[in-house]
Amino acid sequence: LALAWLPEAHIAWTLVPQALAGAGMGLALPALAGGLLPEVTAYDAARTLAVRHAGIALTLVALAPVVAHQLDTVTHRAQEQGVALVLDAPFAPQEKLALAPALLSGVDAQDPRAGLRRALAAERRRFSGRELQAYDRLAQRADETVTAAVADAFREAFLITGALALLAALVVAPWPPARRALPALGAAAVLAVAAPGAYAAAHAALAPEPVEIQDPCTAKRELPGTGGIGGFLQDRALQLLDATACRLGATREELVLALTDPAEARRFKERHGVDPRSVGGVLQTLIGG
Repeated sequence: LALAWLPEAHIAWTLVPQALAGAGMGLALPALAGGLLPEVTAYDAARTLAVRHAGIALTLVALAPVVAHQLDTVTHRAQEQGVALVLDAPFAPQEKLALAPALLSGVDAQDPRAGLRRALAAERRRFSGRELQAYDRLAQRADETVTAAVADAFREAFLITGALALLAALVVAPWPPARRALPALGAAAVLAVAAPGAYAAAHAALAPEPVEIQDPCTAKRELPGTGGIGGFLQDRALQLLDATACRLGATREELVLALTDPAEARRFKERHGVDPRSVGGVLQTLIGG
């Protein structure tokens, strides 16, 4: 349960949950290996072992579709958030034309963080000075976004397995408990509640703020304002992008993805009933389509 709310992408945060899970498994094994069911003969031992492994296998079979669906969903959301970061970045229009497709192609469901990092490293050499500083900030936010998306993809699996573990703990706990077992049972109950609670609180306090996908009909955005004719045209194009997305009942990020990727265009048409490539050449010029 604590692993469902890791505050940051650092291995140190996983140590306490792993130690607690290992201790819990160690405490449960005696009950599962003779404490609840008789384990006198080889047949008894084989039966208990088979039941335990069958339970693990069934849980994995049940969780695999959940994780796969969530990973696909959050990868798509991370792509939309990446689009939002690029559109709001203080770069010249021609830089965005090259940057957006490159970063989007790097994010995939198989290995989204590694793909994004490779794409970010490949594009970094094109920037210098203040633009490089802005690019590094964008790269950090993009990495945080993908990391949070992957964590979100596995959160439901951790919550389900955590709930199953608590249920199992109730099954294997001695009932009625012996007086001498009460302190240990009480400590276990406190840890079972306190550890996830502490991690959830740390996540709320330390986790990066997610990139917000705003409603294009009501959003009051701060335009990049990069200056010059190109900057002026970019600001007008972004306003047109919001207006078009509002009219179609979509987000501007959805629309940009649909204009850059045929698969996303099909998804957009299924969801909104409009072929996004029919909205005009100005928007496609904005995002390099």
